[in-house]
Amino acid sequence: MIGGTGTLLFPELSFSNSVFDRNYSDNMGLQLWSVGDLFRADKDNTIANIAKIGFKHIELPMFTSVESLARILDNYNLSATSRHFPFAYATGDWSFFPKYNLPIPEIKEFESVVEDASKHGLKHLVMPYLFPEERGNIDHYKLIAEKLNKMGEICQKANIQLNYHNHHFEFKPIGKTTPFEIIKNETDENLLTFQIDVFFVCLMGLNPTDLINNLESRVKSLHLKDLNRRIAKNNLITVMKNKPISEIWNETVELGKGIVDFKSILLAAKENNIENCYVEVEGTQSNSFEVLEQSFKYLKSIES
Repeated sequence: MIGGTGTLLFPELSFSNSVFDRNYSDNMGLQLWSVGDLFRADKDNTIANIAKIGFKHIELPMFTSVESLARILDNYNLSATSRHFPFAYATGDWSFFPKYNLPIPEIKEFESVVEDASKHGLKHLVMPYLFPEERGNIDHYKLIAEKLNKMGEICQKANIQLNYHNHHFEFKPIGKTTPFEIIKNETDENLLTFQIDVFFVCLMGLNPTDLINNLESRVKSLHLKDLNRRIAKNNLITVMKNKPISEIWNETVELGKGIVDFKSILLAAKENNIENCYVEVEGTQSNSFEVLEQSFKYLKSIES
């Protein structure tokens, strides 16, 4: 990928105005989804290995409360800094969850998610995915934005920031716009910020560094995930157009083995004071401590 402009061309420059005095790799997070199968099989051993690799904090996937992990995390000096939650908390429509073998929570009020996060000191909640059943036309995405604003208000009262996590479909054109543009423009910048998944941005032939710089303070965290080198940039959209998300996930690789320019991305993150970065590995590369360790070492090497 093409790097950004300005100071991004000169990694030796210091960021004296940044709130960060150290590298992201010194305070790297992990999206727990990356080791979901291992975690379900042995929670304690999984968290122990995450800490041993060098991760300092984690982000919880959609159906894992902070309360359920608080004791184990504390045992290994790890903290939870963010949690994902399904959009069904806003719509009340859980009808399609059995189709994806997803659990339906007993308590279906969004306030319960906010309360769990607030109790354990989380500053971020993330709406990570719109299922196909939750997507629609331009007017529908405007309604989604309206609901996100309302959820953002609930979060704000608890001193928590609501974030939206992108996939690839948000960048597919609808008329003269895209779902991402609609969500960005129709939401209050104080009520909704973004968690940028750099893998999916690259998947659509876009430059994550440019997107980060364009959004500036509206980006609060990143998902660091690499894209298989065998996918040429000029045919990304064609290759992936009709593939299900499960197959797209299989195009993730160990960080540093793909096409994503993480050095430029991390420099842009510092320049824009992005708070947290989370390594994420999905598909066939997931559930591997070795892949996570090598990915972590790679990030260390490019920031040293």
